[in-house]
Amino acid sequence: MLVISPSRTLVSELSALVGETVVLRGWVHNRRDLGGIQFLLLRDRSGAVQCVFENTPIPLFESCVEVHGAVVENAKAPGGLEVHGQTLNIITAATNPPPIKTAKQEGPPNPPTPLRHAPPPPARSPRRRGTPIPTRCLSIATSRYVGSRPKRS
Repeated sequence: MLVISPSRTLVSELSALVGETVVLRGWVHNRRDLGGIQFLLLRDRSGAVQCVFENTPIPLFESCVEVHGAVVENAKAPGGLEVHGQTLNIITAATNPPPIKTAKQEGPPNPPTPLRHAPPPPARSPRRRGTPIPTRCLSIATSRYVGSRPKRS
């Protein structure tokens, strides 16, 4: 039987606890397995943090877990902090994966080729600010027309 200790640390409090051992509780938001190293993105009510384990099976998405580990600064980790996990206790295991992906990436970090069929940027994007091109062309053509007409006496 799993005994849950009453004290825990929220993800939002981790920046003040660098170098200390903490207890985190939350849900498995994302998981990655890179050979002998497993990454767990733990989500609680205040945010999310990356937890790193060695040779530890990570449960399915949305499982409730408790992580004991040391808080370490890492520029590559989401939020700049990660927890080097010492123990991972499963409070409630998800029996089936969720029907939809809860953690999705926006796109590849370095696309190999430019997106040739991408839609043009919206008119209010920073790249296209200023006078819209059709209005600008119209104003230039009008000023040329007015300037080329003979003046009435």
